[in-house]
Amino acid sequence: AGGAGAGGAGRPRLTLRARLDFQLLSFKDSVMLAKPQEQRALREQRSAQSTKHLLHRDANGFRRLLLLLTSSGSLVALHNGSGRVMWSVHFGAAPGLTAASVQLLPWRSSHDVLHAPEVLVLLPQADRQTLAASVNVHTGAVLTLGRLPLQFQQVLELPQPLREGATEQRVYLVVAAGSSDGIPPQVEVLPGGPAAKQAAAAAAPSMHFWEADRASGVVTGWGLDGTLAAQQLWQSVRPKASPALLTAAARHPHEPLHSSAKVLGDRSMMVKHLNRHALLIASGAAPATAAASVAPEDLHLQVDIIDAVTGRMLHSQVHQGCRGPVHGVVAEHWALYTYWNAAERRHQVSVVELYEADAEISRVQLLMGGSNRTSSSFAPPRLQALQASWFWGADVKVAAITSTSRGIASKAVLLGTTTDQVYMMDKRFLDPRRPRKTIKTMTPAEQEERLLPWAPLLPLLPNSYPSLSHRIAGLQGIVTAPAVMESTTHLLAHGIDLMYVRLAPAASFDGLATDFPHALLVVLVAAMLLGSFALRGLAQKKEVKGKWE
Repeated sequence: AGGAGAGGAGRPRLTLRARLDFQLLSFKDSVMLAKPQEQRALREQRSAQSTKHLLHRDANGFRRLLLLLTSSGSLVALHNGSGRVMWSVHFGAAPGLTAASVQLLPWRSSHDVLHAPEVLVLLPQADRQTLAASVNVHTGAVLTLGRLPLQFQQVLELPQPLREGATEQRVYLVVAAGSSDGIPPQVEVLPGGPAAKQAAAAAAPSMHFWEADRASGVVTGWGLDGTLAAQQLWQSVRPKASPALLTAAARHPHEPLHSSAKVLGDRSMMVKHLNRHALLIASGAAPATAAASVAPEDLHLQVDIIDAVTGRMLHSQVHQGCRGPVHGVVAEHWALYTYWNAAERRHQVSVVELYEADAEISRVQLLMGGSNRTSSSFAPPRLQALQASWFWGADVKVAAITSTSRGIASKAVLLGTTTDQVYMMDKRFLDPRRPRKTIKTMTPAEQEERLLPWAPLLPLLPNSYPSLSHRIAGLQGIVTAPAVMESTTHLLAHGIDLMYVRLAPAASFDGLATDFPHALLVVLVAAMLLGSFALRGLAQKKEVKGKWE
């Protein structure tokens, strides 16, 4: 979900009298004094004055274009307010592609609002080459079109873009699929100009990537030298007891971070282990094989969190009597994964949080920039892991996390169920530090920290479904993107159907409602000021009269 809208259609302007009538109706409705006909009139006016269907960007980042790249090679732009198609382009692609086989990436952006941003489309072709095209986000015009002499497997973005005046050009390293005989994968630079190649050569020694072979259960870590040649750094082979690689998940490369420490209720702090290269790997018996021929007591599900730069093990856990399918996400200092507990015949959710055991940070450092602490994968600290597991009453097929512009708002976990619905769970339910107490026996520090009492079963709250009672047929994935306002995140669930919704996981703490009665507020404040001046004059006259009596 991304792209800023452009255009010029506007909503009709109201006269001063109409605005005052609208504010009065809003006030009467808020205090439940509006009649049924007035409520209907208010709904009609709100619909007529809604800004969600406009074609230009807004200051809060609510109006967006949703860019969708299909496995058949079509790029479609939808308006997030109405879902109507703004434009579409068909490129064509190799048959049999999946959503994971295509890439849609930001390409060029400008600080000048008169210039439209551009996106990069990468589509594998039948001749084992890759089509690369740049597209104008506002109009859908194809600006450049070319081919790469490889079929890409993943794309790495350089830490810093190239700056050309007010324009920023992103630089990517396109990595080809590695061969089975151990030959390093080929790497190409996009764009192919000398400035981009020079920037890529300078940044390459600090860039790393990994490959996961689900068939063999082998995960390989790679690094790059100054000539962009890939070098194998480490390799992880799954144990014989858990041979199949069930899932692999990593942190989003551009995830914002607000604080490097967690402040507890007693004012002490736990320093988070913030590793952008943390990689979650789950392995075990294949779900079909385990369900058919293996007794529950013989099942083993192994979950490892490793550093993708060095291959070092950060945390490892074996779940006895459990199997896949496994779905996992990684964010900040924690990882979450779901699986099937065959012994208990129930779905289970586990969370791991990693903290630095020996690190110390004062409140003054935290307030004055302590969140800018740096660490190296080659000099790892001693870690403390907190882990907990809960039962849940729904089967999960996809998992995601809400994202905000600065990472201040608390995160929520988005779980797509096998009933093709999306459930949003507050991260507080998934806190390993939940005390095994009742509300009455919790300490003041635990209550101040807003910890929830322990419960072995996670709730299924009816009002926590962003999809409400609707089903997203063939749900395959959930994508989130931040708005400009910190409290708000965009959510797009895709499959055969599409569902878009705007969420505020921690409530809208930084904005007012779109129909907030501003004019009525001004009138009330003015009336209070006039009343205070009038009462002041009356009090002075009464005081003078009292002195003469």
